Amino acid sequence: MKHLLARAFLELTKLLSSAHAAALSKQRGRAAELAGLRDLVERQQLEIDLLRARLARLDSAKRPRYLPHERLQILLYRVKWPTSLAELARRFVLSVETIKEWMVEVDGGVESRVKTKEPVNKLPDAVREIALLLRWEQLRWGCRRIADVLRRLNVKISRTSIQRILRRSPRRPAVEAKKSKPKNAGIHARRQHDLWLVDITRVKDLFGLLRVHVAAVVDGYTRAVLAIGVCRSEPTAAWMTRLFARAMLRAKAMPRHLITDQGSQFTAAEFQRMLKRRGIRHRFGAVGKKGSIAIIERFWRTLKTECLDATCVRMSERMLAGKLSAYLEWYRLHRPHQGLGGRTPQDVSAKVKRTKPLKINAGDVLRVVRRDLDGDRRLPVYTLRVKKSA
Repeated sequence: MKHLLARAFLELTKLLSSAHAAALSKQRGRAAELAGLRDLVERQQLEIDLLRARLARLDSAKRPRYLPHERLQILLYRVKWPTSLAELARRFVLSVETIKEWMVEVDGGVESRVKTKEPVNKLPDAVREIALLLRWEQLRWGCRRIADVLRRLNVKISRTSIQRILRRSPRRPAVEAKKSKPKNAGIHARRQHDLWLVDITRVKDLFGLLRVHVAAVVDGYTRAVLAIGVCRSEPTAAWMTRLFARAMLRAKAMPRHLITDQGSQFTAAEFQRMLKRRGIRHRFGAVGKKGSIAIIERFWRTLKTECLDATCVRMSERMLAGKLSAYLEWYRLHRPHQGLGGRTPQDVSAKVKRTKPLKINAGDVLRVVRRDLDGDRRLPVYTLRVKKSA
């Protein structure tokens, strides 16, 4: 029995001695590791002090400026590790006044020198690709037009966001704001069929030998083209009367006011009698004053840019009328108008409200489908298909 106790005592002594040796070696390892960390901290602190001293010797105007997201990190540093402004300024080689200015901006200032590294409302990459696609497909479209088209596809985006995506040149220098011009006290359409405009334009061929006259009746409230006609010769009063009657038949309404220029067709007795019988008040645009009938003048510019060109003059009246009919259908249903807040004449007429924008998440697949109305490349109709990520 004594022999067994002696053996057990020896085994226990061995175990205790080995455990003690392991603890001593572990403690020595921790001490060595702690000494290495102290050496690393001391070395890095020396490097920081030398770099800080070098920066402090530079003139404040010549020091490299902190980026907006770095300024925000400095303010967050003070929140996480409470530090006085003087000590914070010393550590990051700044002045106390500069840090106070940053704090004022964060608390509600109007400037934007303190920002996050990534914008909070950063657009998904898929939306950027779609904006670039529309830009290259439609080189004549501006930023507002592209933004209106995307909003019609339920993509939430602004004109300024499109500008940032498409910008290739540096920011333009600030210019003085132009003085606002006094507004004309003219007639303004307050509802549909309140004000109509009628005008005539001419389209010439490449050599100026042939020309065609195009007349249109436009509703001043919805910007819808109620009737359009093509005439090889100068339209007469009787021809304009028939066009105006066609517009009333199509709209099933009569305007309260009509604005035209002082062309012979509109001052003729036949045209004036027609207006008087229906109780329509006739107004003339100012002679020689640009913009007196601005809505229909803008329509002519749009029509000639997007639909008519010199080759159209050599078409037959029937072919040209068909081309204009397809364009007006696209103009009424699919083309957003700046003057209508990005809506179409059909949207304004039907009082359609904008639907809720799509919520696009990372990983969603967006596909833009293009369809050319009547097979004409100038009349694109875009639809958006979204495949949600799993």
